[in-house]
Amino acid sequence: MNVNAQKVQQFLRGKWRPIAIYGALFGAIGVLQFALLGSLLSGFSSSEVTAWHAASSLHAIWNNPLNAPFNLLAYIFGKVAPHSLFAVRLAAATLGLLTSILFWALLRMWYGVRTAVLGAALFSSSSWFLHTARMGTAGVLWFGLFGLATAAVWVRRSHRPTAWLLCVAIAAALLYVPGMVWLVALGVVWQIRAFGVLAWQRKWVSAAALFIGAASIAPLAWALIRSPHLIKIWLGWPKAWPGAVTALKNIGSVPAHILFRGPGLPQHWLGHLPMLDAFSLIMLLIGVYVTFKRSRRLAIGFGLLFVPAFILVGLGTASLSVLAPFTYVLAASGVHEVSRRWLTVFPRNPIARNLGLGLLVAVIGLACAYNIRAYFIAWPQASATETVFTYQKP
Repeated sequence: MNVNAQKVQQFLRGKWRPIAIYGALFGAIGVLQFALLGSLLSGFSSSEVTAWHAASSLHAIWNNPLNAPFNLLAYIFGKVAPHSLFAVRLAAATLGLLTSILFWALLRMWYGVRTAVLGAALFSSSSWFLHTARMGTAGVLWFGLFGLATAAVWVRRSHRPTAWLLCVAIAAALLYVPGMVWLVALGVVWQIRAFGVLAWQRKWVSAAALFIGAASIAPLAWALIRSPHLIKIWLGWPKAWPGAVTALKNIGSVPAHILFRGPGLPQHWLGHLPMLDAFSLIMLLIGVYVTFKRSRRLAIGFGLLFVPAFILVGLGTASLSVLAPFTYVLAASGVHEVSRRWLTVFPRNPIARNLGLGLLVAVIGLACAYNIRAYFIAWPQASATETVFTYQKP
């Protein structure tokens, strides 16, 4: 026991700083995700009620498996809190927490610990993330495309079979999201060469991936065959196609929603505020410049994502939430570049180094506080919000 206690003490002495940093980071993210989850608003929205009914039973999920990953999780939480709409919000918050962890993991692989912590804090406290991840609807599943991208990066870096199989499993799960098939297909086409090399080198991985993929999408395929009317919903087909001019205006408004004017949806957003605050917008512009300058392949990848996503969001096929994690990855790239440049100018002066990093952390803290206040204080008290969340908690 003494030997084990000494090993634990030595570990804690050597690792106390990252333990404290990660403990504070993920503890704060957890609080943001689950605090006041059922009491922040006076009631629930009609969309949350619809999601609750869709996840009410396994029979309902089997008959309409669209958004099944979210509905299954909400069904499980519904067993813990039976007959309570709180289950759908708990399911969304859990998936949101997983998204934050994956966001940190991707930045950790690309930029290191400092940028991963600062970027994860900026993203996880952003108003758009909180609105999506704490709303009891399947809209949180649009973050899943970022999870697929993170798994793809893991495949390219490690070439591990488990990473490849995880990609297949995530892609199969995302196919249950209406409209997601187009973005998943583009991702597969873009990465098919890298995945094909791994599959060819290890035949058992190909067999396992084929089995996982086929078994995962079998319920979806059966439902689409049994109920052909679901096919248009699954494809994200608009109920009424807009005219050419209207479609172009809608597509052009998508980047505007990110940069300077929000969509004006009281159920999901506060007024017409843009997705990004001023600091995140500046970091985004720096991050875009750095990405296009240093990595042509990565720049092409972001282009292949953003351009089709703008079109799909503008047509109503996809949700703007699908772009939020990738937008903040570019913002985190800007944060990384700013801190790197500062440390390059002052490589050996500890006072200057700490002063610059301290100011950067302080500004990020102010940006986080602004977004948290917008979500937890301003949005619930807006009159437009109160008119949407009228369904009382059972």
